[in-house]
Amino acid sequence: MTNLRFTRDGTCYQLRGNVSAQPVLVLIHGVGLNQYLWRDWVAEFAPDYAVLTYDLLGHGDSPNPTGQRSLDDFCRQLARLMEELDIHRYHLVGFSLGALIALYTAAQSTTNLNSLVLLHSVFQRSPQQLEAIESRYELTKEKGPMATVEVAINRWFSPQWIEENKAEVDAIRQIFRGHIDDGYLKAYRVFCDADESIATHDLSTINCPNLMITGSLEPGSTPAMSQALAAELSGEVIINEGHLHMALLEHADILINQVKQFLERAE
Repeated sequence: MTNLRFTRDGTCYQLRGNVSAQPVLVLIHGVGLNQYLWRDWVAEFAPDYAVLTYDLLGHGDSPNPTGQRSLDDFCRQLARLMEELDIHRYHLVGFSLGALIALYTAAQSTTNLNSLVLLHSVFQRSPQQLEAIESRYELTKEKGPMATVEVAINRWFSPQWIEENKAEVDAIRQIFRGHIDDGYLKAYRVFCDADESIATHDLSTINCPNLMITGSLEPGSTPAMSQALAAELSGEVIINEGHLHMALLEHADILINQVKQFLERAE
């Protein structure tokens, strides 16, 4: 990523385009990752949108404030970024933890959103699903961020993509090696507990156009979850056949085209 900038409170972001002359598209990455995840998306959307990406608290080059972390903290980070950049209306796209932040933001106030897109989001996880994520959290807490990376990579991507994109896979490993403090672990805790936070809001109040996308082979953010979200939000849902969790990289062209078509309808 180039042209990185920093807000007054340290959030690292990149903005391509003119927020005064173009519709604004905000992209939020998932837990453990950073805004580098969106590089292909930025290139594709930049001609028509002012595209904003940023590093979540405790990720990339953004700060890791002391104390525990919550969905509210991540939503306040986004709100402060919008305020500092003088952005009042925008399209919001979130992936995984980023989808939960986007959903929580929309549930608190839809007045600023032109549309909402949730990519591979969890929703109303079962006790068994929560137990599995809790187990991975405890392993990470005990042995560090790299303890679960190889298992995650094999859960996120197809074997063929891993074999054909070794440099990309190594870049993801390098991102996780870069977690030298507890920022990632605190965000992971938020991801574990997000269902409780989301449940405190009435999602039926979200009245902007919204779209849920996930993959048919997605083991964590399952098709049933996206379908339940779509029913709750009276929104659209796309289940992509054969896609796994990190489809926004492995099948970037497909997801970008789906989101483009949705945004055109939402304008």
